[in-house]
Amino acid sequence: MLSPKLEEICDLIVEGKCHEAYEKARDYCPGLMTWEARARLIAARNAPQAGPFPSEAEIDARHDRAVASYKASVQANAAAAVVARAAR
Repeated sequence: MLSPKLEEICDLIVEGKCHEAYEKARDYCPGLMTWEARARLIAARNAPQAGPFPSEAEIDARHDRAVASYKASVQANAAAAVVARAAR
């Protein structure tokens, strides 16, 4: 026969109240992690592994692409402004 505390925990699980059941289990067995810490641990285990750090060449290439994209955007905006002024 289970103790009344364990029966209460089991009832909460059956009712689908897992968070409350886990907190009661922590009261029953204080060594358990908090619900939030457990959720973070599970999320960390399920997260994709980080890739290797990019090389200096890849960092430089990304920077060059970003600068080129920004310059193209500025030029396109300037051209649009010229066309808008000419249309007036």
